[in-house]
Amino acid sequence: MSQCPRNRSKTFLGLVCREGLDCLDHLKQHHYATALVTNAPRLNAEFVLDTLDLSDAFQPVIIAADLPRGKPDPLPYQTALAKLSLRPDEALVFEDSPTGVQAGAGAGIATIGITSSHSDATLVGLGARFTVADFTDGRLLTYLDSSDGSNAVVNPCLSGSA
Repeated sequence: MSQCPRNRSKTFLGLVCREGLDCLDHLKQHHYATALVTNAPRLNAEFVLDTLDLSDAFQPVIIAADLPRGKPDPLPYQTALAKLSLRPDEALVFEDSPTGVQAGAGAGIATIGITSSHSDATLVGLGARFTVADFTDGRLLTYLDSSDGSNAVVNPCLSGSA
């Protein structure tokens, strides 16, 4: 989850409530591990997770401020992989920010861009495998259920821009 500009906070929370939770439910039903990697301050991340009743949905929660380097450095995603005991080829990142796409791709993890605030061209140019407008895009479930889908998701499903 990246820090969301104040003027987008209502849209941000609405996006998560309508479109992100079905994606998260699918992941849980199929026994995917989920982690949250964010550059947002801890209090902001905890507030959003508590507000959406998702405090237990992501383990681990990686806060960039707790690390020597945040996104766009790959360290936050590498830290999540280590905590989940996964290799990069066993994970998948959802990101909507350029720094997040760079971090996920830089960690060697397949990264899907969410075009909530940046264009397909921008996110693909920074390393996203492909992009979707939101979590209702049928390609996401197809990708997750495909033979090269991952068994874990390092997932900032609650993303905003940073």
